[in-house]
Amino acid sequence: AGGGDDGGVRSIVEADRQIKALKARNVKLQRTIERQQDELRTMGAKIQDLDYAKARAQDQASRVRHEKEERRRAEDEIARSMDKVEALSEHIEKLMVHLKHEAAAKAK
Repeated sequence: AGGGDDGGVRSIVEADRQIKALKARNVKLQRTIERQQDELRTMGAKIQDLDYAKARAQDQASRVRHEKEERRRAEDEIARSMDKVEALSEHIEKLMVHLKHEAAAKAK
């Protein structure tokens, strides 16, 4: 009868050992989960930083495109103005020659 009790005690001792092992494994898994959650939070923050940087870069690129367009328009306007000045200068020269001829004709 005493031998049967030994088997029961051994089963209880073995069950206790398995419970302790499982508890230790559970603690280890909990730590792993916590580390991974920390990493996930860190990655989420980095993604937000990247999204912000991407938005800023897109805004800056848009501003640069707008400034280039404005510069091109200004340069075109300057070129048109220079053409007008040149045409007016030529016209003034022709008028001066005409006036000179008129003055010479009146002097005769």
